[in-house]
Amino acid sequence: MTRLGERFLKLVAEAFALPDETFLPFLSDQHRLKLVHYPAVSGNSGSAQGVGPHKDSSGWWTFLLQASPPDVKGLQALNKDGQWIDIPNIPGTFVVNIGQAFEVVTHGVCKATTHQVVSSSNERFSVPFFQGVRRNLTKGEALSTLKHRFESSGAGNESEEGQSIDSPFLRGRYDTWGESQLRTKIRSHRQNGQIFYPEVYDEYVNDSTS
Repeated sequence: MTRLGERFLKLVAEAFALPDETFLPFLSDQHRLKLVHYPAVSGNSGSAQGVGPHKDSSGWWTFLLQASPPDVKGLQALNKDGQWIDIPNIPGTFVVNIGQAFEVVTHGVCKATTHQVVSSSNERFSVPFFQGVRRNLTKGEALSTLKHRFESSGAGNESEEGQSIDSPFLRGRYDTWGESQLRTKIRSHRQNGQIFYPEVYDEYVNDSTS
């Protein structure tokens, strides 16, 4: 998956008429793969939300294998008109999401993908692979490195709901990618955050960064 991701980034660079290696220096040595199980919704509850609307904050790009049979759906993406679109489950393919850091580096030309998972009466399995961004990447570096290529292009359109998604590195006060990620993880796993990071727990949980 690491090799696939790097090859993909070279193709993205080519599509922008940039040198093949342009996006590789942003990567870290910590990519992440997860095995995800969404239990079936039982009884007469119909459908329920498996994962709320979000943009992937833990990676550069995401490559997702929908590992359930083709008739099992649930993944949805938000389009520019603010409509939720079902993503088809096509065997032998990956769904590819743009992550938050790539939106920063491209000055909003490439928007991070807003998506969610809706659970149903069928259990669902997925395997996402997140390309890691190096932890010492600063907001200034992210905005300046390719400024000459993307700033004049103008930011792409996005729905109001997409703009409201929590994006601490995009709009927050944390200067490095690593710290914005630590904040995200502590806010998502608060008991562990309180135990292992007491010196920053209150600040991260109580800030209003969006």
